[in-house]
Amino acid sequence: MAWLLEVTVLVGLYLGVIEPIKYQQRLLEKKITLLVEKTGIDPHFAISDEIKSALQAGERITALRLYRKETGASLREARRVIDALSSELAES
Repeated sequence: MAWLLEVTVLVGLYLGVIEPIKYQQRLLEKKITLLVEKTGIDPHFAISDEIKSALQAGERITALRLYRKETGASLREARRVIDALSSELAES
């Protein structure tokens, strides 16, 4: 029965604290995207030339490693960014 209380507390914590933070993050990301589009700034301004070069040379793992080192991102986040960047570079 104690586990039910723990689960209830965790769900409440998630809905009360974490979900509003995620919502705010999504709003900020949309605002940044809009600003980048309206001003004509390179959408990859935060991506170093070294990472772009690694991707263009087909060194995806090196690009992931560099991105994580430069930003402190998790592996999941780094993969998301590098995959998106890799797709965009392949299209152009």
